[in-house]
Amino acid sequence: MPVTEAAPLRLPRWARWLERALVLSTVAWVAWVLVGQLRALSAEDLRISPMWLALSLAGGLLVVAAFHGGLVWIDFRAVGHPLSVRQALILANVPRMGKYLPGRFQAALGLMWLARRLAGALVEKGAFVSLLLLVQGTAAVLLAVAPLLAWVVLPAGWSLVLLVAAGGSLLLLHPAWLERPANFALRRLGLKPLSLRLPWRDNVLIVAAAAALNLGKAFLFVLCAEGLLDLPAGVSGHLAASFLLSALAGFLAFFAPAGIGVQEGAMLLLLAPAVPPEQAAVITLAGRVFGTLIDLVLGVAHLGWIRSRRQPTEPT
Repeated sequence: MPVTEAAPLRLPRWARWLERALVLSTVAWVAWVLVGQLRALSAEDLRISPMWLALSLAGGLLVVAAFHGGLVWIDFRAVGHPLSVRQALILANVPRMGKYLPGRFQAALGLMWLARRLAGALVEKGAFVSLLLLVQGTAAVLLAVAPLLAWVVLPAGWSLVLLVAAGGSLLLLHPAWLERPANFALRRLGLKPLSLRLPWRDNVLIVAAAAALNLGKAFLFVLCAEGLLDLPAGVSGHLAASFLLSALAGFLAFFAPAGIGVQEGAMLLLLAPAVPPEQAAVITLAGRVFGTLIDLVLGVAHLGWIRSRRQPTEPT
C-alpha cells in the first residue's frame, strides 16, 4: 500500500510488541547499572558551574541548528526542491521531536508530512531526504570520531573497525550507492523513484563539514561534563568520542524511541576504562539531558514559525 497521509507506514503488531520488550529490557538494565554506580557518588564529587553549563548548551543549540538545518537545505536542493533557510530550519528541527515517540519512523514520517504541508514537496522527495540524512548523519559521526581515536581507550581492533567504517561510509555517499537502495525503498512504499542531483565530491565535502560540527558539539558536551565534575586529566578526547559513538548507537537503534537505553548503555561501556563508575553515571545522564534539551528547545522554538508560514505551492 502506498504511503500517504491517509495511510501512513505502520509496523505489524508483533513488531511493535517486540520493540516494546527490547526497549523495556534495555532501559531496565541501564537503570540497574546507573543506580548501582550513583550510590558511590557524594556531594563532594559534584562541581556545578552554571557558566560552563550555560555556554555548552548555548553552543550546542547553535551547532545543532547549523548542522541539521544545513543538511536539510542541501538535501532538498539535491532532489530538485529548493527550500528557504527558514523552511530548512523548521524541517530540520520540528520533525526530529518525533523520535521521542514510540516507533522510530515518526521523525521521518513527520519530515515527509511537514515538507509537503510547509513547502509543497512530494512525499517521495521527503522520503528520499530522510534516507539521505540517515546515511549522511552516520558518516558524519564516524568521520568526527576518526581524529579522536588516538585518545580513546578501546579493545584491540576496534579503532581499525571504526576507521574502516568511516571510509566505507564515505564511499556509500556516492550517488550510485545511494540512489539504488533509496529508490528500492521508495518503490516498496509505492512511491516514484528519484534522481539525486548531488555529486559525490560535493556530498563528501558536505559530510566533512557536518563532521566538524559534530566534533564541536562533542567538545561542547565535554564542557558540560566539566561543569558538573572534576574529571581526571587527559580524558577529554575519550569523553568526546564516547559521546559521539553512544549517540550514534542510539540513533541506529530504531526499536528505541530517541535511542533510550541503548545510548546510555553504550556510554556506560565506553566510559568504563577512562573515568570512575560514579562519574560515568553522571556523564551518561548528562548526555541524555544535554541532547534532549537541545532537541526540545530547537523543536519548540521553530514550531512558532509554522503558524506564520505561507500556504505551500502545489507539490513539485
